[in-house]
Amino acid sequence: MNNRLKSLFVTSLLAAGLLQVSAQSASAASGVVSGVLMFYQNQGNFCPLGRDCSGAKYTWLDYQRPQPFRKARIYVRRASDNAILGQGMTDAAGFFSITWSDPSVGIFTPVDASLDYLGEHADGRFIIAGPNPTPGVNPPLPAGAPIVPLQSPFTALPGFTWLNFPTYGSAAANSFIAMLHDGAYRMWADSLSQSFRMRTLFWGLEIQAFDNSLCTTSCAVGDSNVVVIDSTTSAMSPQARVMHEMGHIASYLANTNWTLYDATRTVLALDYSANGFGWNLASPENESAGWEEAVATHYADIALYFPWADVPYSCLNTGACPDAASIINVPLEPSPNCALPGSNLVVGNHMQYHWDNYDSEIDYVGEIISEPMFDVVNVVSTYSSGSGNGAGIARIDEFWNAARTAGDDVHGRSTQDFHNRWLALGTVSSLNLAANCGSGGD
Repeated sequence: MNNRLKSLFVTSLLAAGLLQVSAQSASAASGVVSGVLMFYQNQGNFCPLGRDCSGAKYTWLDYQRPQPFRKARIYVRRASDNAILGQGMTDAAGFFSITWSDPSVGIFTPVDASLDYLGEHADGRFIIAGPNPTPGVNPPLPAGAPIVPLQSPFTALPGFTWLNFPTYGSAAANSFIAMLHDGAYRMWADSLSQSFRMRTLFWGLEIQAFDNSLCTTSCAVGDSNVVVIDSTTSAMSPQARVMHEMGHIASYLANTNWTLYDATRTVLALDYSANGFGWNLASPENESAGWEEAVATHYADIALYFPWADVPYSCLNTGACPDAASIINVPLEPSPNCALPGSNLVVGNHMQYHWDNYDSEIDYVGEIISEPMFDVVNVVSTYSSGSGNGAGIARIDEFWNAARTAGDDVHGRSTQDFHNRWLALGTVSSLNLAANCGSGGD
């Protein structure tokens, strides 16, 4: 912005503040406070310097430096008693402009205030809360406690106040809540919002932070519309934590025919696991679990990479993706990739199958599919109700027995079922499935 335009911009904001003053009672101080709100970005899963970052949405250029605090509802509160004097929201660039009024002081009196974030997404898609009051309780989960607000003190001047890049957190002191908000914002803005069904149904998700009494590595509970983030460390690993767990909520919302939704609960992990010891991204999986974990991860991968990315990765770590300290480093390109043993490893036949369907890279002869994110949601939305196998008809509760008391089809509601249903709707992905190890689903 050149100096003349900047002068006109500030003059217009000042005029708006003065008009606001004239509209208020003469006994109240009032005005407009504007600025660009930032947070210190220290989340991992970024594309590092030296790796091909074409198509990556989060790179080393954005890491460990202030970044815009985007799409957050924020409040101007009086410092002495936290009374709300005004409220507004940041836009996708972090800009805000909030009208405030304090009837407790005279019209020309400056007010000691703070710019506070209480955990709310600007459009109501999610809210960050503290742990629920009954730790470890099985679903449905009660609401979490309010978070300790993020605050940036300032003096509100009658008329107009410009705040010069107030920032939550610093290199010396991470703001884990701010980073958690940013991870959730990017998951919504850069992935889930591409789906009309998600724009219609994905509202009011509560992200409870930080509590490991229900689940030790973060989890999601669809029928409570809750995500639980276990630790501040997990707040620094968005791809495999808050983004992945929001992916589970999207999986739940993709279909309204559930009679009992279990796929994101930890209580049946052993029923899902092919080796009897739970699961992770590199363990042998029963197909039902493999499908659910992979589709949640796929939505998270989309949040960090465009379909034309040359070297996309899915990582679980708090630094560069990949790095030697990563718990999980999964390259999503190139395909085919069947080097890992076993036909039902998540990394072999689920995650990369979905990425192959989504990306625009041509990895092998005959690959022609490049389908948008919302196609996965739309296909799952057509699954029928019921728990039986259905002779090739995908059913949303296929894992369960008829009484919904136990799982009796550990390979039901699998990648193969998704492939079959998508085929019935007119899209052939057989080559992509075969190129990524196939599916052991039934």
